[in-house]
Amino acid sequence: MSIGGRVKDDVLVQRVKRQLAKRGIRPPCRVEVTACKGEVTLSGELQYEHQRKTVLRATREAEGVMRIRDQLKVRPAAAAWLKEKYGSRQSGGSEMLG
Repeated sequence: MSIGGRVKDDVLVQRVKRQLAKRGIRPPCRVEVTACKGEVTLSGELQYEHQRKTVLRATREAEGVMRIRDQLKVRPAAAAWLKEKYGSRQSGGSEMLG
């Protein structure tokens, strides 16, 4: 489980994911967790800023985390709703929403 007193990366990722699940961080939130030598990188999308705080707190509480790289992005609520309802559009121009 540990290498020279440091927690293995795959074990650390599982610990962080367990902490996130305990706090209800699940879809539509998309959080990717990776680890390298005790440094945990969090990436993906959240719907609200308070979820970022919850994710960071949960990650800090996982045993073996030495450093956190926060690469999370928070989608504005209205944009998230539109994306879920109509999908993402890559082309320019305007469209009437019914």
